[in-house]
Amino acid sequence: MDTALLLNILLFLPLGAGILIPFIPTRDEKDARGMAIFVSWLMLGLSVLIASNFNVATAGTQFPTTQNWISKPFEVNYSIGVDGLSLSLVLLTTIVTLLSVYASYSVTQRNKLYYSMVMLLTFSLLGVFMSQDLLQFFIFYEFELIPMYLLIAIWGGPRRGYAAMKFLL
Repeated sequence: MDTALLLNILLFLPLGAGILIPFIPTRDEKDARGMAIFVSWLMLGLSVLIASNFNVATAGTQFPTTQNWISKPFEVNYSIGVDGLSLSLVLLTTIVTLLSVYASYSVTQRNKLYYSMVMLLTFSLLGVFMSQDLLQFFIFYEFELIPMYLLIAIWGGPRRGYAAMKFLL
């Protein structure tokens, strides 16, 4: 399979999971966690597969995908790819996502929303690390503020409202 396609799948897999998790009919609260664990393992597997196809002897961006996104008033492209540094950050993001989903067994309230926010945060982080267009990078970077704010404000510590507002500012 084309590695550039795998990179696109890796990017949009947590977005799909983040959108679907709240709408899945569940028998109990553990079903949302189970889907998040499954998607996290899938993302880790894809990132390892992408890393195994990465050629360390080649400098620059590998596995690029570029599509015209907006053409007027100025050109903006959907452009992703990875180099050595961004690939290591993509791998680290998928590992930390899996560990954070496993470590959040104590989340007992609003499980679906929690795991959905974790997946949306992962989507935005992967987008930041894969972006090859400055405006696209900025959009992904700003989008990560939304799930982070909600994660801090709802599931944070005793002064979570204060911490969430400080984070946002």
